[in-house]
Amino acid sequence: VVVGVCAFIPVEVPLLAVWTGRPTSAFNTLVTAAILIGTSVHASTGLLSAARLARGDVNVVVLYKSRQLVLAAILLAVAAPIGLLPVALAMCLSLSLPAVAFNLRSAKELGLGRPLASMHTRWRLAAFALAQVAIPTALVVGVGSALPSWQLLGLGTAAALTCLVLGGLLLVGRVPTTRYRWALAQWRAAASPPATADHLARK
Repeated sequence: VVVGVCAFIPVEVPLLAVWTGRPTSAFNTLVTAAILIGTSVHASTGLLSAARLARGDVNVVVLYKSRQLVLAAILLAVAAPIGLLPVALAMCLSLSLPAVAFNLRSAKELGLGRPLASMHTRWRLAAFALAQVAIPTALVVGVGSALPSWQLLGLGTAAALTCLVLGGLLLVGRVPTTRYRWALAQWRAAASPPATADHLARK
């Protein structure tokens, strides 16, 4: 989810411009980014929600959804009289904050958080996300209306893919991959049930 959102944010406005036939200046980058982030983070809870429901943890999922509704009602009531950007930010926060809390709690309770528990890996992921968003976005904003929308889309896509490859080499290098596999093996060993004794063999 993080990689997909970071790669798509820089090309979202040129893509909308090509799709609708309107100039890129007709779209607010912050508004489109806020909507994309909010809906993507919300969608990321689908797998964990299904896992919790399969375990019978219905109250946990209902509580998560209720928090989204309550937070959205409060923030949208404040942001609606102000303007479009505050509404987009309110929607982003109301969807994202409860979703992130739900994902973290569910991953911890299901034993899925250990492979990414290293602060070193988290810093690498943060640096990758920052570069993936900032560099192509600066290029797209800097060129602006100097190019047609379809050319700007191609330029932004090429920059995003280049950053994605370079960031992937940094994030998923040999050493980080080895650390992840080691942590994953440790988690599997800790999560696997103990072998049952063969009483008949003992007899």
